[in-house]
Amino acid sequence: MSNQPRWDGWNEAGGPRYPHAKAIQFCLRHYSRDIRHITRALDLGCGSGVNTRLLAETGFPVWATDISPVGIANTRRLLQAHGLQAECHVAPVDQQPFLDGSFDLILCIGVFDSAGPQAAHGAMAEVRRLLRPLGRALLVFASDEDMRVGNGTPYGLTGYKKDEVDALVEGFTQASIDRYITTYDGGTFQHNDFLVTLIR
Repeated sequence: MSNQPRWDGWNEAGGPRYPHAKAIQFCLRHYSRDIRHITRALDLGCGSGVNTRLLAETGFPVWATDISPVGIANTRRLLQAHGLQAECHVAPVDQQPFLDGSFDLILCIGVFDSAGPQAAHGAMAEVRRLLRPLGRALLVFASDEDMRVGNGTPYGLTGYKKDEVDALVEGFTQASIDRYITTYDGGTFQHNDFLVTLIR
């Protein structure tokens, strides 16, 4: 069953207001200003477009996809409000409407934990297919230690174990698996994300 209605509702509520800190760091660290204009970038599972805006503002040619028509409409409005451009499509994360080797850079932020393991495996196959040789991807998604994981939370995200992430990243030239942890209330709660960087 499609998660589209759930994510339409989430996007109707606005979604995040700012790009992910690790997306900013990754894009600006690996791509100098003089090469961004020739670096084709995909925001895979763009939500309401905050990371799409980041890519467009910093000079990348940008494409964005999301399962939610509301998210794509929000993304287009956000870009238009700031005089920016990106090609936006409604598409499931595991069924992308692009040719093999279309992109040099893929961002996929907060998607695998929302989509669930079956879609995540399909999405990772799409990342491998869509990246050009030596292209890079950044993925951020919840671990099984994250406060947002489980049906008993307001978020209901799927959390991943390390061995599940190891299985997801097979087939890449290089894969670095790290953690990005933020604690709240003196360490009582935590966002505990996997931070995965890949080279095709």
